[in-house]
Amino acid sequence: MPSVVDVAGMNRISRAIYANAAGAIAGMVRNRGAAQAATGDERPLLTASMFGNTTTAVEHARGILEAAGYEVLVFHATGSGDAPWKA
Repeated sequence: MPSVVDVAGMNRISRAIYANAAGAIAGMVRNRGAAQAATGDERPLLTASMFGNTTTAVEHARGILEAAGYEVLVFHATGSGDAPWKA
């Protein structure tokens, strides 16, 4: 959840944002069992990250892993965690 304001003390904006974040976390914890039961999927999970130039290889590997009984979650390797050495 984006903080919107700098985390440098509490103010009316940050208090509202932190209250919303705490409520969201509490709701997810409270609903965890129902969410897990709703999926009905007991396959082991694996994750893979990919860039555009690795898409073909990751899709091929995912097919092999899914045939072996795994559920594969694919994430694109971009965004807030991408390449910290570029800073």
